[in-house]
Amino acid sequence: MSQQIVSHHLKVLRGAGLVTEKRERTRHLFVVRTDGLAAVSDFLDEFWPTHLAGLKRAAEAEARRPQARGRHHG
Repeated sequence: MSQQIVSHHLKVLRGAGLVTEKRERTRHLFVVRTDGLAAVSDFLDEFWPTHLAGLKRAAEAEARRPQARGRHHG
């Protein structure tokens, strides 16, 4: 990964409040803010089960449709 890409990603993470930056002379040190990551984790814990359950229902409904059973690929 190039320095430019890493720099961009760190800027995005800093802007989102997920990391803090500390400068020591020519070095830039980044520290992960665990409170921010906990918020992301909480969001995903609620998001994925709900959306995956919806996807499962849609796939099952599609599989039950008569025309879906008769399709052949190739």
